Amino acid sequence: MSQPRKVLKNTLGMGLSQTIDKAAAVYLGIFVARTLGARGLGVYSAAMGYYGLLFLAAEFGATVYLIREISKDRTQTGRYVIHLAVMSGALALSFTLIARAIMPFLSYSHELQRGLYVVIWAIVPAVSIAIQEGVLIAYQRAEFLAYSSAIAAVVNVSTTLYLLRHGFGVVSILAAFVLVQFVVTGFYFLVIIRRIVTLRWEFSFAFARKMLGEMKAFTGSSVVQGLLSRPELILLSFTRNDAQIGFFAAALRLVDIWQLIPRVYMANVYPLLSKYHHAGDRRAHTVRAKSIKYLLAWSFPITFGMFILARPIVQLLYGSGFEASIPALRVLVWIIPLATLWNILWRVISARGEHGDVFGSQIITMLVRFAGGYLLIRLFGSLGAAFSCTASALLLVLLGIHKLRSDGTRLNFLPLTGRFALAAAGMAGVTFFLQTHLNFWVLVPVGFASYVVMVLLFKAFSADDFSTFRRLWRVQST
Repeated sequence: MSQPRKVLKNTLGMGLSQTIDKAAAVYLGIFVARTLGARGLGVYSAAMGYYGLLFLAAEFGATVYLIREISKDRTQTGRYVIHLAVMSGALALSFTLIARAIMPFLSYSHELQRGLYVVIWAIVPAVSIAIQEGVLIAYQRAEFLAYSSAIAAVVNVSTTLYLLRHGFGVVSILAAFVLVQFVVTGFYFLVIIRRIVTLRWEFSFAFARKMLGEMKAFTGSSVVQGLLSRPELILLSFTRNDAQIGFFAAALRLVDIWQLIPRVYMANVYPLLSKYHHAGDRRAHTVRAKSIKYLLAWSFPITFGMFILARPIVQLLYGSGFEASIPALRVLVWIIPLATLWNILWRVISARGEHGDVFGSQIITMLVRFAGGYLLIRLFGSLGAAFSCTASALLLVLLGIHKLRSDGTRLNFLPLTGRFALAAAGMAGVTFFLQTHLNFWVLVPVGFASYVVMVLLFKAFSADDFSTFRRLWRVQST
């Protein structure tokens, strides 16, 4: 199988996996919001936000580091997996116990505190899952991710719906989530030892110290990424009530789901970038340029469309009582292209062996985000949190662009993506004009069709792009 088709196959497998995960999360969020209201959604989202923060800190960059090292030498897979599993597992358990000890001293609502007591126990299996998924990605066996996600989503969603319909609250939902994480961990372990590689116990403190030395930038980046994952939820939990968290979380969920495609695509392209840069192959520049072009071409119409249709989207999904989420959504939608671009930039920088610069950019953004976010949230609540998110995403992208251009790298965004942005703006005009004349379910496909037509009229895709698309789908002869 050719390399482009391998990337496509792995991307589709990971894409399906994360689509299932995100779709299940969004559906559960909508159901929680409609059943328990903004306050219930706020408690649920805040608990999951703290879980995500602690998970990323405990994972300490192990997954990205593991993918990079396995891509260089697959014979070392077992050795790296065992060492990373032991180190990250111990760290995750330590974080869980520390969080459990300090939680009684935090001034959270009673229900949020109980939810946190439960959800932090998902950190240990979640770290193991991240490492196991790294192995499957590096070996380009992402179809197993899709199988696991489908089973986990069915169990989690069905259990949650049953609990909510029988009068149980947020704490019970979180307990079901924790149990699912342990089940997924066991499934991945069986897949890896039977289909990928035999794992033999081999732990060396000297090798562990060597790995930690190589992982400093990855570890720092992961910790900062945890703080950057959604600090607004943390700040809202300290300065505002659970309902304000719910308004912000409702809008954020509608934006977050669209980030999975660039994340999945670049997770699969990252081993290629690492391989090409390690070998001094100029194809790394081609991969970077095409990634920017294709992913932004995908993100622009979603951004413009959601900005115009924010009100009917929120009313359709959440019902009455979530009007405060509408302006927040209009601000947050601009994260979609910004996060897409950052997903490309940081992996390009990391593949060149300069992950420390990614860490530096994240540190600067984290400091600005916490200071600015605290002020904005104190003044404007959920809307201030939305402004903080979007401004921080813009700053991170600007720092990434500055780093790449500092060594003479050329990033020609306008020739690559200008016509797609123009087509998306035209689509937004069509949608705005027709929104009072057409039903929502008719308006969405009409808007998308207008974008496709404008892309073709503006000749945004080149002949080389169409040639690439044909090669991806052509059956390769042996």
